[in-house]
Amino acid sequence: MDNTFGGPGYRFDRVFVVDHPVSDAADVSAGDGTEGPPFTDDERQVLREAVADLADLEGVGSEDEVPGSDTSAGIVPHSTVVSLGPVEFAGETHVGIGMYCGNVCGDWVTYVVAETPSGWEVTGDTGVAAIS
Repeated sequence: MDNTFGGPGYRFDRVFVVDHPVSDAADVSAGDGTEGPPFTDDERQVLREAVADLADLEGVGSEDEVPGSDTSAGIVPHSTVVSLGPVEFAGETHVGIGMYCGNVCGDWVTYVVAETPSGWEVTGDTGVAAIS
C-alpha cells in the first residue's frame, strides 16, 4: 500500500486487516473502540480485490494477533495492520482507517468515498487526521 513512511513507491510486504469494523479506527487518541461483527466472506473478498494490485491481505482478530507484535518494538518489519471503521453514509460515504506499522509509525484518517463510473473511489478526507 502506498504510504508516507517508506518514500515514493514503497509497499508493505505484509498487510494485516483487523477482521471486523472498529468504531474509532480513525481516532489515534481513542484507544480500543467498539468492535462490530466479523466481516463476512463476501466483505473479505471485496477488500482483497480492492487492493489486489497493492498487497495481499491477512485477517487478524486484533493488533495483538499480528505475528511479531510487541508494543515496545512495533510489528514485523515492512508490515502494517489496518483497522477499518464502520461505513457511514452521511450524504456521502465515510470510512475511518487506522494504520499501525510500528511504535512510531501510523496513520489515522476518515476517507470520503464515492461511487464513480469506474467503481468506488476515495475522493478526499474529512475531520481530523494524524500521522506518526
